[in-house]
Amino acid sequence: MRDLFKQRIAKEMRSLADKWWNEDRRDLFRSLEVIASDTPNPDGIGLSLDTILNDLELYDDPMQGRGSWLFDNELHLARALGEKLKKTVDQARLVEAGPATLASVSWPDARRTAVSLLSLMAVNGDFTG
Repeated sequence: MRDLFKQRIAKEMRSLADKWWNEDRRDLFRSLEVIASDTPNPDGIGLSLDTILNDLELYDDPMQGRGSWLFDNELHLARALGEKLKKTVDQARLVEAGPATLASVSWPDARRTAVSLLSLMAVNGDFTG
């Protein structure tokens, strides 16, 4: 699914993260950009959820990125975001969860956390390779 995100969503975007060395960090940042957008795209949100929750496993194991694609000061937001996004999708198949996520009562809180993490990541920049 991560490749699907890159083919459908990321290729149409210009991002601060385009030249970042670390692929996981770049994909998280781009997914957060989709989630934080003022013009929600349900398909893009579904693919972003799949990237964040399945590929990067922010709900299951947010600590795996520590020191490699997450800075220490981002970990608390990454953990909170994984929990909040998981709550918004409930049992939906992630790649198809965009519309249900947007309708979820917990979506605004999850989106605010995504915006906060996105802002912090922009300030921190990339890990160097």
